[in-house]
Amino acid sequence: MTPKEEATLQAYNLGAKLAHAHMEKTAFLGAAWKAGKFLAGMGNLGTKGSRLAGISAHHVGMPLGFGAMNAAMAEEGQRTEAFVKGVAGGAAFNFAMPLGGYIGKRLLAPAFRGKGALKVMRSIGFGDDAINLMGASRNLNQPMHGTIRALERRLGAGTASKADLSDMFKRVFKNTSSAGGSKALGTDAKKTYDQLQDMHMMFRKGSITPEQQSQLQGLYSTFSKQLKAQGMGMGTRGQQMALKGIGAGKFIGSMGGGMFLGMQADHAIQDAMTTHPASVFDATGGH
Repeated sequence: MTPKEEATLQAYNLGAKLAHAHMEKTAFLGAAWKAGKFLAGMGNLGTKGSRLAGISAHHVGMPLGFGAMNAAMAEEGQRTEAFVKGVAGGAAFNFAMPLGGYIGKRLLAPAFRGKGALKVMRSIGFGDDAINLMGASRNLNQPMHGTIRALERRLGAGTASKADLSDMFKRVFKNTSSAGGSKALGTDAKKTYDQLQDMHMMFRKGSITPEQQSQLQGLYSTFSKQLKAQGMGMGTRGQQMALKGIGAGKFIGSMGGGMFLGMQADHAIQDAMTTHPASVFDATGGH
């Protein structure tokens, strides 16, 4: 072997080692990031469409995340108890948060729900075409953010059933029709609608993969946003600001009420599960 060939071989071996080390590091960080997202109530485990992916990050991952955080902050010897209390508190948080969110948005935007929201839009001054577009957007959003079985999470994990997908496409076509049909759509919305139609043809042929469910989720959400933006754009600046203000109030009420009631439930459960006194001293200073 010539010196040049030997140098080339050494460079190749060095490059191979560096590439292998990089792949190991990337795989570890990728798995750690995925697990972290799951414990924070986001993302999914395993490959899309697998049984692991079907485990809800919201209902399972978040309580485990609460438990892991509690255990990390607990003193030595109390970490198991802290983990169990954290899991129970996280489960209580998940149960109470939707209720708190519902109460909060009803307090700050009491009339902005169902058909009442359309009446609010009309009272602000929006016309029929704008209301139809924004109403269609609201109808499309409903199944995506359900409390128990949010379609958005199932699509992201690639675990949505054929019934889920069938209902989803029916909603797209029904609400597009109620908004005036495809001819009433703006340029961007029409392009997205055509892509959804292509996806529907693939679905009818039975060829939508778990990975493509995530793409479908993106198209569906984009289409809903485009309908809302198109309808909003038909109003004056004052009308737009008024409607955005109501929407902001609803969002703040939902988030604030949800977090408040969720944390109250978490603390109540954990306090009820405490099995040792907060101090080794009694009220008089003795043991």
